[in-house]
Amino acid sequence: MINKTFYKDSDKPYRTFGNNNPNVEHRELHTSSSVISVARGLYGEQIKPESVDLDITINGNTFTIKDDGDGNLYDNAHSASFASFKSSSFSRTPVASNGSGSEVGNVFYSQGLIVLTDTGSYTQDQTSYTLKYQATQTHYEYEYRVIAKPFEFNTTTNISATPGRSGSLTLKAGTVSMSNFLPPGDQPLNSGTGSFKTEYNATTQSLGFVTGSEFNPYVTQIGLYTDDGELAVVGKLGKPIKLSDEISTTFVVRFDV
Repeated sequence: MINKTFYKDSDKPYRTFGNNNPNVEHRELHTSSSVISVARGLYGEQIKPESVDLDITINGNTFTIKDDGDGNLYDNAHSASFASFKSSSFSRTPVASNGSGSEVGNVFYSQGLIVLTDTGSYTQDQTSYTLKYQATQTHYEYEYRVIAKPFEFNTTTNISATPGRSGSLTLKAGTVSMSNFLPPGDQPLNSGTGSFKTEYNATTQSLGFVTGSEFNPYVTQIGLYTDDGELAVVGKLGKPIKLSDEISTTFVVRFDV
């Protein structure tokens, strides 16, 4: 499968997988290969190029294998030899007689496959592998502009602005778990303790200090709702922003998905 998918027609990029570019990637499969397969859920969209760090320990000796960002794997101890091999269009003439002196295989980023084609030197009995790499995942940023016109949203829902801290909630008698809606002890005693009422009705009044023309509420958070009226996103501001009675105030809400 490895041969058919990536190597058999490596000189014909349109017939192979793995973003094959013969100008920068060298594919050469011998009689066998060793394959390390990374689970899809661990590398995301692909293994990040130039992030592969594979330690191979054979009989107490450790070799560090890295990738060049183009899909080639090389022995880091012979990086100069590999650079010469790659710069000469993968010609073996100017490099050591044992091939490139460093080329050991390929990494196929989108498939999460690391293929060691130089199995004679890097795969023997009592071989252990330690692989480090970086995964990639695209995050999409959404941006919404929320505009508050003059005199829009010019009231507050803060419970401290209502008579008797009655608030703007209506909770019928028998509502389960009042503490899910209100802070503990909404009727505090001098001792600092308190209890909940059995029911709550939304207030229709505000305290006098919020009814004057000089009162302007501060925005502390913004909610985005679905077409069905369900709260989908809550954005909290770094600091309260005072609304203007003269010009529109624009808030930019950004979030990643």
